[in-house]
Amino acid sequence: MVGYGLDKDDFQLYLLKTMDPPTPLLDSSLGVLGSDRGGMKVSYGSVSELMKPISGSPHSLKAMLRDSLVSEDGSGGNIVSGYRLSLWPEFVFWLAIDSSGLFIEKAGFGRASGGPRTGGPIEPWGFVIGDLDNEFSGVEFIDEWGHYSTCHAWHGESGKRLFLRFAWGLLQEVDDR
Repeated sequence: MVGYGLDKDDFQLYLLKTMDPPTPLLDSSLGVLGSDRGGMKVSYGSVSELMKPISGSPHSLKAMLRDSLVSEDGSGGNIVSGYRLSLWPEFVFWLAIDSSGLFIEKAGFGRASGGPRTGGPIEPWGFVIGDLDNEFSGVEFIDEWGHYSTCHAWHGESGKRLFLRFAWGLLQEVDDR
């Protein structure tokens, strides 16, 4: 455990709570982390407190995630750190901190390989928002707020118009409505 008694598992529980993932994915993830919905809510509350700007959120998050750090670059003025989290091994959670070091500019998942997706079904936790341009056309964002994004898009392979809901850039819901 790091400062405030929180670690990367608490952060993963926080992400789970904020994602609103499909129930089977939530249940299996809670099992992997050795937690339950009550523990998830406790971690969510604790990490949420650290996310407030007055709490020094960038430094608190970096301390919480330090064991998962896979890359860090400060050459562009901002500090961009990538973290590999056990629940999502094929992705990296990116955290971009402004040049002052005080504010989180952007946070979310990207493909760990850095390259395009290599196929497979369009399903929750198997697709990131960065994959949209490679597999969809006519992408129309409906809402973007906080770490959520929703859109309609035409899937090239199936020819279907799909509704997609992302949290932290990771697909949570797909529907052909």
